[in-house]
Amino acid sequence: MSIALIPNTSSWSNYLNLSKLLIKKKEKVIFIITNEHVKKLKKKLPKQVTVIDIIEPNKNLLLELNSFKIFYYFFYFLAYLKIYLKSLYYFQILNIEKIITVGDRENGTILSILKIAKKNKIKIFIYHAGGMASKNMLVLSRLKFEIFDVTLDKNFIHKFKNQCNKHTNKKTYAFYHPVLTKIFNFFDILPSNPWVMGSGNSDIVLVESNFVKNLYLKSNLKKELLVIGSCQIDNINESFKQKNFFKTRLNINSKKKNPINIGFTPNVWFEHNLLSKDEAYKRNDLLCKILKDSADKNKANVLVFLHPKQKIKNYQWIEQKYRFKIYKKNISYFISNLDYLFIGFSSTIIYWASDLGIKVLVANFFKEKNSVFKNFKNVRYFDSIPSIKKNLENLKKNKKKTNIYEDLNFKKNIISLIINK
Repeated sequence: MSIALIPNTSSWSNYLNLSKLLIKKKEKVIFIITNEHVKKLKKKLPKQVTVIDIIEPNKNLLLELNSFKIFYYFFYFLAYLKIYLKSLYYFQILNIEKIITVGDRENGTILSILKIAKKNKIKIFIYHAGGMASKNMLVLSRLKFEIFDVTLDKNFIHKFKNQCNKHTNKKTYAFYHPVLTKIFNFFDILPSNPWVMGSGNSDIVLVESNFVKNLYLKSNLKKELLVIGSCQIDNINESFKQKNFFKTRLNINSKKKNPINIGFTPNVWFEHNLLSKDEAYKRNDLLCKILKDSADKNKANVLVFLHPKQKIKNYQWIEQKYRFKIYKKNISYFISNLDYLFIGFSSTIIYWASDLGIKVLVANFFKEKNSVFKNFKNVRYFDSIPSIKKNLENLKKNKKKTNIYEDLNFKKNIISLIINK
């Protein structure tokens, strides 16, 4: 019997580590690669892993459409028919017992794989470290593509009610491209509610913290929810145990005595298709300038951490222009050393900081509003540049940090669940 893993770029490190843990337990591991970005990473996999490529077709052609075109329907119909048959073939020749996937709504390839797995009574776990995107965030990534706006297509809305979301601008948007929605419906692979992870052909949703579990509960998800931690949570636990070691790795300027440490995460507007590269640069540059002025006044260190989707080469200008150091490793390795987290758009790392007692400053003066963390006692939102500049004038060392995750052990939990469940 074998265990199949289906990662994406954001979850790659977790799935890579998971594969190594499973191999140590003498489990046969199969990686199913469903997109070209992940395919580029597969050379990092252990040699014991079997790799299968079932690649999602390029959908850029569809994004250029502003109306339904029958030619494109047949083109992508044949592409997904090939994927469905290819998935069916692999399930015939591979003895897969369980699947661990980043989600059950991600793309048509994963939808097909999970549908076939369900028919074969294969256990399906969702595991995606981090939080869950709100409907607002999901709609934002579709606003600039006219084809997702189905407001005037009353027949589509009536037939695919659960695939649509009425936004605050009074317009209705489809989760999938309308052409793909119809194709997925033909193959009977549409999730019942794609706006909420876990509404498709999955059995158990594994989450890294109680905060994320509560987010799923608020969305009325009926699946079994289990808190198991993550590789990042294990990193956080380690950072609390070995503070001096991690401070050395931070390479903090020794001329500063017990300095204030500010963690800054440049926003992923460009990588999430929310803005053009140029506009995203302008916004991140503004955040850096505000932070630079504050850091100089407070003699603070600014530590920059990137999202897994962000490429260092696209953000090296931050080091060159502002002399902020960018760290290649995930922020989880060093978060216990931070006094503040500075960010311009809501991110799931905010709940890590809040859980740990680290103060979070959200520069909330761009047009995308996301208030999911507004009730967190350690989080403050600022809706104007003057207001956040004023708050940044008098920063202090944070001596009240606590580790709420110390009882979570991802390595132990994930192996126990996957092998025994």
